[in-house]
Amino acid sequence: MKLRSFLTVAAASAALTCGAAAFAGGPEQPLHAAPPTMGGFYVQADFGGYHGTHEYDIHYDDANSGYGQHVINHGLQDSFLLGGGFGYGFAANGRFYFGVGLGAELMPHDANLTVHIDGPKREGSFDAKYDSEMNYALNFSVTPGVFINDATLMYAVMGASYGHVESQVDIVKNDGDKKQPLTCKDDSSVWGVVFGGGLRHYVTPNAAVFGEYDYYYYQNEKLADVSDNSAKVTYKHDLSIHGGAYKVGFLFNFF
Repeated sequence: MKLRSFLTVAAASAALTCGAAAFAGGPEQPLHAAPPTMGGFYVQADFGGYHGTHEYDIHYDDANSGYGQHVINHGLQDSFLLGGGFGYGFAANGRFYFGVGLGAELMPHDANLTVHIDGPKREGSFDAKYDSEMNYALNFSVTPGVFINDATLMYAVMGASYGHVESQVDIVKNDGDKKQPLTCKDDSSVWGVVFGGGLRHYVTPNAAVFGEYDYYYYQNEKLADVSDNSAKVTYKHDLSIHGGAYKVGFLFNFF
């Protein structure tokens, strides 16, 4: 009986001692582990799709009559997207993130459009046939973001974009029963902006999968004029390209 009482008292004393020690200065377990430093140099690869518009502003000037006209038309296009890039990012205070990067996207798309415009007289009407093609985009962007949990980053994308456009314009002027074809080809470099956002989930501290949407906008690229010297008519046209790219990919950090 005395032995049983002694063991009971000893167990109770040990429990009280451990509880007091834990209350006084024992380690506390955090509710969530702090996000690891998911930064450093990185490489990434992605794939997806693109949908956008080639917008033509056609300006027809007739020096004989002083007649001019602006007509805006759209050509839609869809494309696959395949790309990649590299850059550097760092996390601050275990919660905020900032990165800079260079990327390239292969997204070949073209637009074909035929526009009929009436001049000052029916004999002055013409058909403009446009064919423009853009195959790739080179991007420089920054990606500020915030960790919404221990392993998931929500981020924005903003930056500059460069592309190359090949175009051909065929002007067919209707002069009674006689048609006079005029053709002009043009190769142009286009500068624009890219902005968007996405979610990146780290499956390990240095490897992540992500989904992203980006919007591209290249505005008012002036294409070569097409002139009919005999009739003193000039056909001027500007091209704007804009559209959205949706993609998923893989990112790997190396330190």
